[in-house]
Amino acid sequence: MVKERERRAKPVAAYARAARRIAQEVGSSPDDVFSPAEETDMESLTQLGMPDSVLGFYRDFAPIETIELRELRLWDVAHLLEENHHYSPGAEILELGYVVVAGNRAGDVYCLDLGEWGDEDPPPIVHLPHRVQIVSRDRAEVEKQTTPVADSFDEFLLLFASGEAASG
Repeated sequence: MVKERERRAKPVAAYARAARRIAQEVGSSPDDVFSPAEETDMESLTQLGMPDSVLGFYRDFAPIETIELRELRLWDVAHLLEENHHYSPGAEILELGYVVVAGNRAGDVYCLDLGEWGDEDPPPIVHLPHRVQIVSRDRAEVEKQTTPVADSFDEFLLLFASGEAASG
């Protein structure tokens, strides 16, 4: 029980640091930028295949609205769901193990790479160009077009806050 609590506390602390840093960059208090996600939103994120490590961020620090820093956008839950269900490339790559969480003005996306079996936790974050070629439903085809950005979501959030993720 204690080990489980310690394991869960580490990402929560990292997410709290990232949320403070992002809010500082926006020029607001974290409470004006983030709020715990609604239970229905958490269920929708779970249905996307989002792993527990990333759900922890949204459970405590879901963006109240889309946050834009240096032309990179970290989407609020409603937009994130739209990107993954209705927009390209999110709707095409979701079934291949990629969950879109952010994007830029050019239409490129930043995704959780859940792996071929959808079981990577924590998942690395990859950049995918908006003109990704998806001729067949082959994960290897998409994987060749990705660029690694961060080893975990909390690392990505810190890169987002500093502007380093935008170079994707």
